[in-house]
Amino acid sequence: MTRVVAAVDGSPVSGEVLRAAVVLAELLGAQAEALYVGGAPAHDLQCMADATGVRLTCRDGLAAVELSEVLREPDVVLGVVGTSGVGETKSAEGHTAASVMSGADKPLLVVPPGSFPPRRRHIHRALVPLDGRQESADAVEAVLRLLGEVGVDIVVVHVFDQAPVPSFRDQPQHAAPVWERAFLNRNLPFQRARLHLRQGKAAIEIVQTAHDEGPDLVVVGWSQDLSAGHARTLQDLLSTCGLPVLLLPAVARTMVAADVVAGPVIDLTQVSPAASRAGSGGES
Repeated sequence: MTRVVAAVDGSPVSGEVLRAAVVLAELLGAQAEALYVGGAPAHDLQCMADATGVRLTCRDGLAAVELSEVLREPDVVLGVVGTSGVGETKSAEGHTAASVMSGADKPLLVVPPGSFPPRRRHIHRALVPLDGRQESADAVEAVLRLLGEVGVDIVVVHVFDQAPVPSFRDQPQHAAPVWERAFLNRNLPFQRARLHLRQGKAAIEIVQTAHDEGPDLVVVGWSQDLSAGHARTLQDLLSTCGLPVLLLPAVARTMVAADVVAGPVIDLTQVSPAASRAGSGGES
């Protein structure tokens, strides 16, 4: 059986990571399991895993390296990580998530604090930002096919920045439906989906669309580039959306230990519970 691996460290977000792994595993027809890297796990972490019905595996070493190694195993289909820790592990845990994000060639669900509450037992709706590039659409295709097959409602949002906007803005009653159908047919020809068109800053407009639609997660195809000046929209979403974000690599690539240990620019330790609560109404 295929596996969904949840990285836990005993921090408050670990419970949400475990719940998310169980829900996604059920959706994928896989088996959820928890991975703890470090010394002997705290008793309450073992109890949490037992209560969730998830096997807890313990390994020694660097968390990012060990998790990345597990994700490379052929029967692992998805990783789940949180974005905050406590005490001495706070900074390290944030960099662990970012390091795994930048190198994993498997889908990775990133769970900010407060984004997967106990009441969320199923995935009913997914919000999918698409920028119109073919590689972005290709990255999400397989997962959206699966979500569609199990009845998940797919909502697409496309954000125009301040660049020229299609002329249908002048006569939306005539041209907008045609443009929207063409956009969906070009990007998701296999999928029935609804499309929101917005203009402005991408993260703000995606969050607003999530507020309007109330999805359970956001699905993003991305280039895995966390260097300076990149992934700003993703960082903003993780900091403000209050929803888990499913990251799908646009280009699969093999990870080596050096990729994992290198410190990326993005700082996931800044994803705070307060920021997440701001999106508790379904904002993305």
